[in-house]
Amino acid sequence: MHEPCLEELRSSPETVMDILRTNGEQDADGHDATWWAQRLWRADWFANLDEHDRAALLRAVATSTQSSALRLREQLRHAIRMELQG
Repeated sequence: MHEPCLEELRSSPETVMDILRTNGEQDADGHDATWWAQRLWRADWFANLDEHDRAALLRAVATSTQSSALRLREQLRHAIRMELQG
């Protein structure tokens, strides 16, 4: 369900992509990567991913060396372990 954005956003797609690549940065409107993740969730961006897109996201998590991805990597490792155990 796509919710209309009541706030006028001033950032460019390139700026938001830069924000998503970094930790703690904000765009011109004061939004960080967490805000954008929530915004894209509400816009159903994640729901529209196919199996290749999901595999690309898993690959990005599995290969990330960023400390911010550690929790997600551990959750992924646990989920894989559970699947392997049946």
